[in-house]
Amino acid sequence: MIETRDASTGERIQVMQLDGFANYVAFSTDASSVAAALAEGHAEIFDASTGEPRISDLGDPAGPFDQMAAVAFSPDGTMLAGISGLATLYLWDATSGEEIFRVQAHTGEGTRVTFSPDGTTIATGGLDGAALWDLGGHRIRSFAAAGRISSVAFSPDGTELATEGDDGMARIWSVPSGRQIVALPGHTDAVLSLAFSPDGTRLATGSLDATLRAFVLPANELVAIARSRLTRGLSEAECAQYLHLTPCPASVRAASSPSGSPIPDVDGPEGAFRVEVAPSDLPVPPFSRQDLQWNAGTYTWYLLGGSWRFHQEAPNGSRDEWAGTYAVSGDRMTFTLVEGDPECLGTTWTGRWSLQDASTLSFTDVSSTINAGCSRKPVMDALVQAMLTTHPWQRAG
Repeated sequence: MIETRDASTGERIQVMQLDGFANYVAFSTDASSVAAALAEGHAEIFDASTGEPRISDLGDPAGPFDQMAAVAFSPDGTMLAGISGLATLYLWDATSGEEIFRVQAHTGEGTRVTFSPDGTTIATGGLDGAALWDLGGHRIRSFAAAGRISSVAFSPDGTELATEGDDGMARIWSVPSGRQIVALPGHTDAVLSLAFSPDGTRLATGSLDATLRAFVLPANELVAIARSRLTRGLSEAECAQYLHLTPCPASVRAASSPSGSPIPDVDGPEGAFRVEVAPSDLPVPPFSRQDLQWNAGTYTWYLLGGSWRFHQEAPNGSRDEWAGTYAVSGDRMTFTLVEGDPECLGTTWTGRWSLQDASTLSFTDVSSTINAGCSRKPVMDALVQAMLTTHPWQRAG
């Protein structure tokens, strides 16, 4: 059964009887209706004041194991969206129960569905990431994160989408561009739920590690918090990690050395660099012809304070990210992969670096030590060689 209760007193208001159990419930904005995602595979809408069912048997389960995973009302209450465990996305008229569309939303499992604040877009989460849909059932864009997405949430103004992943990270994406804005670490196990504060300045996350975290999002508030807690200025690396800002704002920057020059964080090049890897730059073999469209493209490389991150936009429209740590010893840099293909974590590569005119970063004499468990070892080695040695990296921004 489903119970509604007074949020102030805890007093029970109404009981709604079910045949089985509910995986998820949702109120309409005006609190007149309650929708339930049922384990037997359907969705049901109840009158919140009487507890009586209004519309039953919404959806068409593919089998006994295709449960309805989640439901969500549109902001005006006229539509109900649902997603099944086998990732069928439904949209129904919430008054008549008429099906508006159904579409396969994800490969594998479907987990969550929600409407944008203006009611024009639907976001879904599943085994292969998150996606945005229009009200005609057409996919607008996809967001590839780490593993299964259990929760998705729009910011109050609808310009950002928050997702969580099995890697313990919450991520915030730009809805208009599809680009990742920030990744928020801190949990040591999968994140299962998240929510923006009503003013959009906080993001709360809950995890299997039994902790609840609240992240401050506006940069000016992060600066104020940092200034109130630190007895020294922040390094460039600390600004990037904690404030998500580069370069460091003058108001929190670390003091200069006696000579007047900034105190360095690490030796070696820092900042954002970009290179274009053409399909013709990739050798066949080990790359197949099909691989070229996945591994070529524009690579942006962020280097700061011993940490690095690659962002790739491939010719076929896919996006990928790697991240790790680096160390500098004279004219040689050694990189270690700590985020990316799980089979290849721990892979290292080293090369001789040079920086011309502070804007062109080049590598020579590059070698790799690929993790023995990495099934893509020949491709990984060839890709590292192509990325680092085919063309110089140009400073971005």
